[in-house]
Amino acid sequence: MRLLLSKPVGVTFVLRLQENNKTTANNTKNRCIIQQNYWSPVDVSRYLQIRNFCDAHGVTLVAVTKGRTTGDVLALYEAGQRIFAENRVQQLVERLSAFPHAADWHLIGHLQSNKVRLLPRQLKLIHSVDREKLFPQLNEWARQRQQPVEVLLQIRIAREATKYGMSEEQARQLLLSPALHVYPFCAVVGLMGMATLTDDSGQVRREFRRLRQLYEELRRYAPQINILSMGMSSDYLIAVEEGSTMVRIGSALFAG
Repeated sequence: MRLLLSKPVGVTFVLRLQENNKTTANNTKNRCIIQQNYWSPVDVSRYLQIRNFCDAHGVTLVAVTKGRTTGDVLALYEAGQRIFAENRVQQLVERLSAFPHAADWHLIGHLQSNKVRLLPRQLKLIHSVDREKLFPQLNEWARQRQQPVEVLLQIRIAREATKYGMSEEQARQLLLSPALHVYPFCAVVGLMGMATLTDDSGQVRREFRRLRQLYEELRRYAPQINILSMGMSSDYLIAVEEGSTMVRIGSALFAG
C-alpha cells in the first residue's frame, strides 16, 4: 500500500492574533483571535492537510511544540489541534503554566530519572520510557497524583548510537514479567520508535516495519497495547504506510 499526500495548496497563513478587536470580513479569513499583537508562522493549510490525512487513516496527530512560542501553540489550538507534545520536562512544565486551554499533553523526549518528580500532573502520555528502572519512580509519581500514567516503551530501531530505547527482547521480558504488576499506576499502552535520520527511505521503511511486527507480536499477550507511535515530519508518510497509529509532527506544521 502506498499513501500519497499532495503538496500543500493555497497560501501559507500568517495568523494575526488579536484580543477582542473587530475586523473586516476579509481580514477575518486569515486571522485567528487569540491574544494581542502576536504574529504566528503556523501554516494552517498544511496543518489541515496533514490532520485530514491522519484522520482519513485513523492516525492520531500529535503536534510537537518544541522551540515554539505560546502564540504558535494557541494558533494550532484555534485551528483545531488538541494533542501537543514537548521534548523536555522543564519545557513541558513551562508550556502548561502559560497555556490557557484544556488539551492533552505528551512527553516525547528522553526522560531522566531525576526529572520524574518534576512531571506536571496534567501529563497524559509518556512516549519515551526506554528502561525498566523508570517504573518505580513513575509509579510513585502517578500514585501521588492519584491517577495512573499511560506510557509507551521506546524501542531502539535506528542504527544511530544517539538514539535511546530498549531492545525487542527487553520489551518482551518486561511485558511478560510479573514484576510489572508491582507498578499498578503505570499502564503500558504501546510502543514508540524513531527511525534512522537518513535519505534512504528503504531503511526507514524496514525499521518501521520491524517495529510494527513487534507491536503486533506483543499485542497477542498484552492486549492493552493499542498505540504505535512512529513517524515525524520527515518520515510520517512511510510510518503510516507501515502501520503507525500515532505520529509526532513539528516542523511540517510551521512556515518558518
